[in-house]
Amino acid sequence: MSQSPLVASAGQVDGYAIAWAALNKLLRRGYSWSGREANCAFLNLGGGRFAHVAAASGFDFLDDARATALCDWDGDGDLDVWSTNRSGPRVRFLRNDQASANAHVTLELVGTRSNRDAIGARAELELRGAGGARRALVRGVRAGEGYLAQSSTRLTIGFPRGATLERVHVVWPGGRREEFRGVEPGGAWRLVEDSGRAERRQLARASTLVPTTPVPPPATLAARVVLVRPVPLPRLELVAEDGGELALFGLGPNGEPSGTGKPLLLNLFATTCAPCAGELDGFARHRDELERSGIAVLALATEPRSELARVQAFLAQRGWPFPWATAAPATLEFLDALQSVLLDREQRLPLPTSFLVDARGAVRVLYFGPLTAERLVADRALLELGEGALLEAASPFPGRWMFPSLPADADFLETRLRARGLEAAAREYARGRFAVVQSSPAELLQDFARRAAIDGRLEEAEAHFRRAHAQDPRHFGVLFDWAVVVHRQERLAEASELYAKCLTLRPEDVDTRFNLALAQLGLGRREEAERQLRWLEPRAPDVARTLAEALAGLPGGK
Repeated sequence: MSQSPLVASAGQVDGYAIAWAALNKLLRRGYSWSGREANCAFLNLGGGRFAHVAAASGFDFLDDARATALCDWDGDGDLDVWSTNRSGPRVRFLRNDQASANAHVTLELVGTRSNRDAIGARAELELRGAGGARRALVRGVRAGEGYLAQSSTRLTIGFPRGATLERVHVVWPGGRREEFRGVEPGGAWRLVEDSGRAERRQLARASTLVPTTPVPPPATLAARVVLVRPVPLPRLELVAEDGGELALFGLGPNGEPSGTGKPLLLNLFATTCAPCAGELDGFARHRDELERSGIAVLALATEPRSELARVQAFLAQRGWPFPWATAAPATLEFLDALQSVLLDREQRLPLPTSFLVDARGAVRVLYFGPLTAERLVADRALLELGEGALLEAASPFPGRWMFPSLPADADFLETRLRARGLEAAAREYARGRFAVVQSSPAELLQDFARRAAIDGRLEEAEAHFRRAHAQDPRHFGVLFDWAVVVHRQERLAEASELYAKCLTLRPEDVDTRFNLALAQLGLGRREEAERQLRWLEPRAPDVARTLAEALAGLPGGK
């Protein structure tokens, strides 16, 4: 791959930026950054020689790979691999099941005078072979390696089974050397700075994240995308069955959407599309279930107005029981642009494609490829979820969110739609950018602060939080977001104080209790953190379990 210049030459600044913009456009259109080169893996043969073993080791995927991280995920004494890709799958897990007679030790270094994670420390193992020959194995704890990667800070070190492990030394950050006694092969050991004695650790066995046999690729490119936040629809122009013009949805003067009053599935189809025909047949067969669910179905033909008679005959042949219309060219262009913006790609909509729209006129779910009536009825429940619960439903795995609210989409959508020449839709979204004036001054300043924090402008964010707090000292959201920003900067005493103020407003808030406990742990106030744990245990067991694990991982933990 050619190298990017570190400094733009005079007169080439515009060309440099244009080249990057063109490259990003190609990536959004599905091209590979590296030309779909297979991943490589090399075996060190010694003496400066290496063997290419990607195929034998299972690394030779055609992924557009970015980063790898190593860890002993299943606790069996060998290193497994996580990789991330720009293409799908976004994350791969490769479990190391290679048979080996070697021994190993796992070392978890804990700093007391040094940093807690012992970043920069070096473990040295002194070995004596069966013939008496001595050798040393050295491993370091690093804060990162490779491209945007962080491997486990636990050091898993393998060595020949016949070798004797004689000594283990740790050179702590700063250069101080310490010997640790009690380390034996085949186990995991915790080495705490200044203790001189290894503590045996029992590592949890992680579950397998991949099937044991390969799964064949799907026959179609069908996908279901639950949006983390509803996206209101602007006015959509349609052509009715009788050839008359009609319109759906629209954004009001303050950016508020105008819905139909009930959930609606917009289903794009073509009369020449075989999967579309099968999907429509399925909807027709399950008419009763769909009507009971309260979801209206509107079939939108992608053919031009001149083909109305053919579309009508096609639907009559299927016994289509629901309304239908033809999408105007501007409507098709907008829907194509919308999915392109939301998925950050520049690929045309496949057929069939469906949009599940709530009663207020906002898109909640995108479906690419054939959709079943059963899936649609099941997704009806998504329309009742609030922002936080919808965020969880849209995520492929559970987690905790530092920023429960997301920045507005209006300005982003406006810019991208205008670039596609969709001026009318862009103007409707522009109205939404001004709806915030209806908020209180504190909420307006809180929104400014969040945007600054997300962009990494932390000093500016705090200035906005202070002003917002002055406007409304009892605004819980302002205090909580402010505390999170301070917490991220590891100003733990200030964060604890802000979390405590949050609890005076909402004593039952689980997230505040959890974050306060983490800040107290960082300050060494174990008893105060344990008090929060006792409060959380009967009220939020999953959160309490996470906090208990954090407590157990500290010196003196159980």
